[in-house]
Amino acid sequence: MDLALKTASTNIDYTFYTFSCGMDFDSIIDIITLLNCEVEQIILIIVPSFIFLLQEKAKTLGYDLPLHKLRYMVVGKFFPEHFRINLQHKSQILAEEPFLYSFYGSTETTTLGAESLPSICMRKVLAQNPLFAESLGFYESIPALFHFSSQDTFIEVKEEGILVTKWQSTPLFRYFLGDKVNLYAWRDLKQEFLKVAVDYDISEKLLSIIKNSSDYLPDILALEGRSDKCLILGGVNIYQDSLNTIIRSQELEDILTGIYYAKIIYHENGQQALKLALETKKTINVQREKDLYTFLIRNLCKIQTDLRED
Repeated sequence: MDLALKTASTNIDYTFYTFSCGMDFDSIIDIITLLNCEVEQIILIIVPSFIFLLQEKAKTLGYDLPLHKLRYMVVGKFFPEHFRINLQHKSQILAEEPFLYSFYGSTETTTLGAESLPSICMRKVLAQNPLFAESLGFYESIPALFHFSSQDTFIEVKEEGILVTKWQSTPLFRYFLGDKVNLYAWRDLKQEFLKVAVDYDISEKLLSIIKNSSDYLPDILALEGRSDKCLILGGVNIYQDSLNTIIRSQELEDILTGIYYAKIIYHENGQQALKLALETKKTINVQREKDLYTFLIRNLCKIQTDLRED
């Protein structure tokens, strides 16, 4: 990725900087602040869970990031569409403008698919209209819609995940990804979407982008999330990075060891809850347990603002 960006920076007519700071949030914030007055736009290649962590870190350092200038290319983790919608609204970017693009793949398989503006707009509409989504067969969660972009790859969809085979005249390797994925022909999905859309009140600008898109875009890999060990609460993927940040924070270091176990539990009335088993350094009473849980959930909602929808 670094080589591709450096190549791009030498082949375009306008100023294009690239920098790589890894997970050093302080350096990322310093560079964004330094370049704020020099550039029109800053693109961050980042995992979704780090976006709000970066914003929280900037606040603690006393910086206001230029959110209206930031754009994102995200990899690595499934996220609910409300994550993007909330972030875009917070950044004061119009819903129909390019803002955050996601890629699908792994270190072993490399990139298998990428979002387009039409597929993003389609997912936004489905996320904001649950009945519309159900009419297209999306019941549990709204999948991320990636255009399949790896021509040397053969994919087999299985109940417990997908089997990826890389080809170069003969099979080079086979790799299993534990993801919930379905395949759709883009043209058929688009036509069915537009057919059903007439019965719903949908943003004309989003609808226009979908309607005017080519019928010949690559077909769709619809990713619904991990098929195992994924903390999905009300359609929101709770990231391990977020839990680590809160549970291992300075505010709790006198009480908690930082070791924990998290799972989603389901009640008979259909409600869900996040269950946390925490290792403590000292005995605490029942009321303190309740206060601690409330503290954890409130801070989790600050980091993952999409949880506020629930």
